[in-house]
Amino acid sequence: MKSPIWAVLTASALSFGVFMSTEEALAQRANELVGTWTLVSITLEKDGKKTDFYGPNPQGQLMYDATGHFSVIITRSDLAKFASNNRETGTAEENKAIVQGSLASFGTY
Repeated sequence: MKSPIWAVLTASALSFGVFMSTEEALAQRANELVGTWTLVSITLEKDGKKTDFYGPNPQGQLMYDATGHFSVIITRSDLAKFASNNRETGTAEENKAIVQGSLASFGTY
């Protein structure tokens, strides 16, 4: 059984779509997203246990622009540096640590 809040949200979404064209509704929602945010924390909680998914003090940024594009970058604050100071000559262990300690994505919304 659905909770009453879902009925209200569904009704609101349907009425919103009835009074505005799809393009107008999407543009309004897109304008509400436009901006840049700085990551504060990423914590996973499971069975009462909290885990800092990207370690303590992760670094990151999320950006939405008015043309419908986004980008997100998240890294561990303690992300290892390449010993050679060249990512093209990184060892398997260095590459694994970098990949597991970071995330980047971009596209359209």
